[in-house]
Amino acid sequence: MTISIPREVEQLKDDLVWARHFYNQYQKLFGVGPKRIELLNEIAPSFFRDIQRLLWDQLIIGIGRLTDPHEQGKNRNLSLHILTKLAQENKWEFEAEINAKVEETCEAAKTIRTWRMKKVAHRDLPTAMSKGATLDSVNLAQVDRVLSSAGNAINLVYLSLTDTSWSWNLISSHDADELIHYMKLAAIYKDLESDSEEPLRFSEEWMTSRFKDA
Repeated sequence: MTISIPREVEQLKDDLVWARHFYNQYQKLFGVGPKRIELLNEIAPSFFRDIQRLLWDQLIIGIGRLTDPHEQGKNRNLSLHILTKLAQENKWEFEAEINAKVEETCEAAKTIRTWRMKKVAHRDLPTAMSKGATLDSVNLAQVDRVLSSAGNAINLVYLSLTDTSWSWNLISSHDADELIHYMKLAAIYKDLESDSEEPLRFSEEWMTSRFKDA
């Protein structure tokens, strides 16, 4: 017999899907390799520096939200800790297992949570004024590990209650991959035009393009 998924878990699932979406976009833009970075710097270095910072901060904030305590003072947060509370209230048979998975995720997120508190959500004075690095580094592999661990915790609820599971990737055909494709075309055209003694025919077609004044 299946049991309906609590609304809090459904919303938590959606939060994780979007966190994974931001991770995927960051990875496609900045996590491929030196040639990808060279392409971004060739097209719009200042703009993509800003995009990198914004996406990274969003990842750090998203993981911080997912691993926040359920209760902070008079406030209640929607985080992975809601799973342990629901498991206790509903006497789920897999309570010990879900508790272990939530604890594992939060342990993996410790360094990221420190970044959230000292560099992203707040401007910690000693960190800001220090000339050297005062925080342990955070990398893309750590972010991936935490998001995967969070997905395992939520999927345990789905598998145990409804015998179903979720993939955490939004399927989109118009994302960073599409942008990179057209940026490559633009960079290749720029190189061809600079090496040609005469302007390429595409220069004439540019004037009649519907996007000329976009």
